[in-house]
Amino acid sequence: VDAPVWERVCQVLRDPSVIAREVAKHRTEGGLDRDLSAVEKRLAGIVAKQQRIAKAIASVDDDAAAEPLLEELKVLSGAKAATERERDDLGRRIADQAQEAQRVRSLEAWCETVSMNLNTLSYAEKRLALDALGVEVRVFRLGAVDAEGNPLPRWEMRLNPVASDEGFLYPSNSFYT
Repeated sequence: VDAPVWERVCQVLRDPSVIAREVAKHRTEGGLDRDLSAVEKRLAGIVAKQQRIAKAIASVDDDAAAEPLLEELKVLSGAKAATERERDDLGRRIADQAQEAQRVRSLEAWCETVSMNLNTLSYAEKRLALDALGVEVRVFRLGAVDAEGNPLPRWEMRLNPVASDEGFLYPSNSFYT
């Protein structure tokens, strides 16, 4: 999939306004708010599980029996801290639309510079471009289906140039490429 992925990356590098449109679309469709809601729901689930485990520990008189519960509580504590950081980051991103817009403008300017040299980029420079755009590619087995039984594309590419949780998905045009 190297050639079609690089072709799509070149399209974005040649027209970096795609990034600004996708970021704006994500914002107007409530993407960040939706992400925040999902993170808050996950956090509430973690807190509820911590409370259930704490009650279970209080009712157990056997230290050996309580030990696995204490370990699970420690794991949940780490998950809670990570989820709180994710929630706080999303809150900052929602509140700081201007900063995100500036990152997009900087990325657009960088894309314009890189696009002038696309034909002469070395392998390492191409890798830097892929990293800067947050390119991730997933390849699916032939005949793979999603949870609802719908066929998955042969591959899909996700661009995540401004480090959001969703990014911009570009599935392959064919189920058999």
